[in-house]
Amino acid sequence: MNLKKEIKQSDSGKLTKDLLWSGIFSYICAICLLPSSGIVSTLPVPFLLAVACYFFCKTRWLIYIFFGTMPLLLNSLYGFPFENTLIVAVSSLISAYLGVLVKRAVLTLRYAKKKGDSERHSKSVAVVCVAGIVAAFVWLFVFGNPVSAVIKSVQNHNYTVVRYADTVNTSYTYYDVIRKQYLTKISFKGEPAGKDFYVSYPETDGYNEYCLQLISADAADYFERKTAIAAGDIKCYLDTEYTVLSPQSDYREYLKDFEYLIEISSEVTGLRGFRIVFENLNEYLSLPDNFEYKSITISAKDAVGNSYYAHLSYGNRVRYYYADENFMSEIDTKFYK
Repeated sequence: MNLKKEIKQSDSGKLTKDLLWSGIFSYICAICLLPSSGIVSTLPVPFLLAVACYFFCKTRWLIYIFFGTMPLLLNSLYGFPFENTLIVAVSSLISAYLGVLVKRAVLTLRYAKKKGDSERHSKSVAVVCVAGIVAAFVWLFVFGNPVSAVIKSVQNHNYTVVRYADTVNTSYTYYDVIRKQYLTKISFKGEPAGKDFYVSYPETDGYNEYCLQLISADAADYFERKTAIAAGDIKCYLDTEYTVLSPQSDYREYLKDFEYLIEISSEVTGLRGFRIVFENLNEYLSLPDNFEYKSITISAKDAVGNSYYAHLSYGNRVRYYYADENFMSEIDTKFYK
């Protein structure tokens, strides 16, 4: 009876110890995987820490559970995007599994070599190689790598300094698996509070995108007031390559630079049918004499998906486009990317 009690106490003590070690190592892993950890988050942390944890915790399923749930909980607690958080958590679990698998295969490899078991030795080598390759793929695909992160961090910093001068501060850089970009956090003194902005030159400038959304909404409302076309049906584009916006920017200063796209939802019957639809719509666009714009593009599709465009530049006559790949690419770049 006493022997059974001692065995239960021993098992309970072992489980408590394994819970403690799994919790400690997984918490360190979760801290390292936070985007705010910067370059550290691009290291193969889950794989390495899972290997280290297996020296102290022999209950493998505890390692897997903790290494999967701890990054999920911590990233969610800090308010990072759930989709990114979920991918990171699943990848951490997979990396932990592969780390433990490699550790066990290495131990088997040593034992097989000592005993002269060539078959088991070969299998262990194969497991180490395959698991190592898969772990490396998961690491690079989901977490990026520190070399690229450092290079991109310098590029992002240089971009923000050139564009925003001393009004911007750059912070940590991490790899965003959804965007497939190395993002650097930037902040501005006093504006706007409670919002995070990220830069990845030349693809992403979160601050510029935020300011552009504000000013574009005002421009769409202006279009509606002038033409009676609902603002929700209007897409706006403003070239900001050489323009630095702020949340306080006044849309009226850029009216002559705004380009607009209006998509007609109803199907048209060929170019002739499209021209008739455009001419009817153009009656509204021609009403106000003081309406300022750079260009207005009207688009529609026929029953088989062919696209038709009417492009009106300020002060010029309307031009029609059909099956023009260059023009379609230009429209796609301006209004959809």
